[in-house]
Amino acid sequence: GTSAERYAKICEMSAYCWQSLNNIPAVTCLKNTPPESGLISFTVNSALSHKKIVATLEKRGFCLRTLTYPNCIRACTHYFTSHAEIDELAIAIQTILDEAI
Repeated sequence: GTSAERYAKICEMSAYCWQSLNNIPAVTCLKNTPPESGLISFTVNSALSHKKIVATLEKRGFCLRTLTYPNCIRACTHYFTSHAEIDELAIAIQTILDEAI
């Protein structure tokens, strides 16, 4: 597709990811509205550190990163990211939080 079509798809997937993460009670997205790019930054209210959460997600096949300032986790969507992959990420985060209890 064109660059405009790819950008629109990135924003669509980013909005879907933002909403999926916001549906997890312990997760707070840093932006109050879906981002206008593929980057979704969020915090997790958990005894687990963001670094530990990201490391655990990495072992499960997800590639996220931590940021020092602001202290958060960042996910990135692209035009080839699928709804199923985002659903799997949200489930994995909730599972990690449930296992930490």
